[in-house]
Amino acid sequence: MDNIIPIACSANSSYLPHLSTMLTSLVNNNKDVLFDCFLFINKKEINTSIIEKLSNSFNSKAIRFTIINISSEDFYDFKVSSYISIESYFRFLIPKKLPLEYKKALYLDADMVINGSLSELFRTNIENYDLAAVEDLDIDENVKQKLGVDCYFNAGLLLLNLEKIRNEKLDDEWFNIAIDKQSIITYNDQCVLNYVSNHKWKKLHPKWNLMTYNTIQKDKSLEVLEALAQPIIIHFNEGLGRPWETICFHPYKYFYEFYRSKSVFSNYKKKKGRKKYIIKNILLSLKALSE
Repeated sequence: MDNIIPIACSANSSYLPHLSTMLTSLVNNNKDVLFDCFLFINKKEINTSIIEKLSNSFNSKAIRFTIINISSEDFYDFKVSSYISIESYFRFLIPKKLPLEYKKALYLDADMVINGSLSELFRTNIENYDLAAVEDLDIDENVKQKLGVDCYFNAGLLLLNLEKIRNEKLDDEWFNIAIDKQSIITYNDQCVLNYVSNHKWKKLHPKWNLMTYNTIQKDKSLEVLEALAQPIIIHFNEGLGRPWETICFHPYKYFYEFYRSKSVFSNYKKKKGRKKYIIKNILLSLKALSE
């Protein structure tokens, strides 16, 4: 199983084109690997024919799919927001839904592009950690204080220690915290994971999850500069617009556009950009850089 990497993803119908783009980039840059992809979907929200369209567009020798239908009703009491959907909580089911033979697995957000091999990442030793992730430098101190953490990771890319999580029943704890500690939760499932794995996660190089903030932050560390020069995973999270929107100033948007053109959703129309929101973020970033 050395050349097999298990991955888990989730998406709603509006994010399927982006998931397809991410998986297209993944397969194109990892031709020596077979990805065992577990796709968590909301069974009431996504049409089966669209999922088949997605899965049939890939060579089964490069990636094989297991579709896991989830009922959103199981997450009825969970905190959601206008920009973080209920599907983000589906990752809580990964330890129980993936085969026991897999001791670790990668979770990948749909709004990413894979720009290189993930073999090195998957080989990362996380024996004594719950998971490995990249620090999110764009998190307000108040968010961290409420959680009682001093270092906060972004959950868009996770290398999960499934064996440890299962043995310690951490996935059950995720569910309990998501319901019982909503007063300290700002960013939904991401805050839950940070709370439970405080001081028990391994920090990865930012090249494994280059976030939008990293492209505009004022004081860039050597690692961030290295990631900017050669990113392996580009995460198109909030800040400069998304490359599938009509207004986008992200410096790496051409990576998304390239792989989108190769995906089965290549003719998908761009959404209207949020002009005021994006300009506000750019002005705030310019102000911070000038100080």
